[in-house]
Amino acid sequence: MDSVSKLENVISNSKAIPTLHSSRSNYLYEVIETRDSHNPFLLFNPSIHYWVALDNLGADVIRTLKPKINLSELKEELIRHNEIDLLTFESEVIPLLDYLVELKFVHLSSPPPERNWCQSELSFDAPNQYPFEDLIISLSDRCNLACSYCFNAGSRKLRLDQGNQVQRLDRQTVNKLCKDFCEIGGTGVVFTGGEPTLNPELLGFCANAKACGLKTSLITNGTRLKEFDIDRLVSVLDALHVSIDSLDPKVNAALWGVEIRHTQEDILSELVKIGLRANELGEKIRLVLKPTITKLNQYLLKDLLLESSKRLSQFDFDFDITIYEPTEDARANANLAISPLEYRIALRDAFRAYLKKMNPDLRGTSVDYHAELFALTNAGKASPSDKPITVSCVPSLFVTNTGDVYPCQAFEVDEFRLGNVFEQSIDDFFDNNSFTELRSQMTRDHVEVCMDCEFRYICIEHCHGESFKAFGRTTAFGKTDTHECRKKVIRRLWLETHEKGYSS
Repeated sequence: MDSVSKLENVISNSKAIPTLHSSRSNYLYEVIETRDSHNPFLLFNPSIHYWVALDNLGADVIRTLKPKINLSELKEELIRHNEIDLLTFESEVIPLLDYLVELKFVHLSSPPPERNWCQSELSFDAPNQYPFEDLIISLSDRCNLACSYCFNAGSRKLRLDQGNQVQRLDRQTVNKLCKDFCEIGGTGVVFTGGEPTLNPELLGFCANAKACGLKTSLITNGTRLKEFDIDRLVSVLDALHVSIDSLDPKVNAALWGVEIRHTQEDILSELVKIGLRANELGEKIRLVLKPTITKLNQYLLKDLLLESSKRLSQFDFDFDITIYEPTEDARANANLAISPLEYRIALRDAFRAYLKKMNPDLRGTSVDYHAELFALTNAGKASPSDKPITVSCVPSLFVTNTGDVYPCQAFEVDEFRLGNVFEQSIDDFFDNNSFTELRSQMTRDHVEVCMDCEFRYICIEHCHGESFKAFGRTTAFGKTDTHECRKKVIRRLWLETHEKGYSS
């Protein structure tokens, strides 16, 4: 703040007593178990999309502020009800008010109309204006593992059982699909499976997609990477997503469902070679490790995080950590399922250990805050953006190995089958009535239990596809989640801002 505040300037340059106007959408919350008695409150305003941490005096000021109150009335109210003296008002309340005016929580004149930023400016009607996420193509329904947590094992088995009765994706079809996707504005393609490395034409698909102008990504279990020519591999890939669940061979064998000669050490060693060779050739590959956290490996995440971060630093490196989602296999659910709380604890403890190892200057509360924030943002994936998130997701296209097309893998259900690549074009899929209706329901204002929540443009807890499978409607998220969701968002915002907020 300037040495002389805006409010102090108004006070000194005007004979009239300044009038303060509180923003219409100010929300004040008490944060439980803050570990920081100086800033136990969160002030949030969705209209300006801003939030700060406040101390007890700051909370008293916000509670005392009416939609319109002059400075003298505010002073009298605070002194009478909060037992502060004139010196405290001048030395602490005035600077706080100036800070709140600067951030637009408080105004010195009638507040402007709230900005209409909650309406999406994206075009959902024209393919070349639609903000497509990656095109996802399954190159194989087969897999050399039998992971007990695999979410699409059932649908893959059904397609495999069809044998030669159905047509499978070939090079010509995949190449045309990538070319057409790029022409309508798509920017990336993800090759997945099953295990896509079982398709002998994988690198050819990647090369063609990259030649079309698409960024190429591969999702793999990593066990077959050494089967490929390393120079060609690094030349055709922009991102490599590898499912690594732990460094314990026994746990991996239990999760993979098969005894296999490859270990996670073999996979890490091969990734090191790929990263070094990519650097030598001047190629940039983003590496994402994708552990699924279960009852078996929840306490092993720390070792995986530390070892991988140490050995794979030659990559643009990140984690994409997920919780085990119950499947149709009751036995697997009993052996692997963990609660959301257990999952957050596993994330928190693993990241705390990582911070202490990698950032020795961080101490005490700072480590705890960063570790908890890592857990509450699902390993960093749910951090609020600088701009409100008005669209829950941007459904793109998922293509099965038999050519069927769905909006995404979460919508792999009959009701959302958009067609087949052997019979229709991308324009046909985009104009399909199911896809058109789905796109119209993607804004946060359509979600039944969220449409009136002040956090709906920050919270990203829900999936429309899972909602449809559970309730038969894409907008019908479970009401039981709402209270817990709000608590998590409040806590997350406070953790992000407690060092920036006002402190006495």
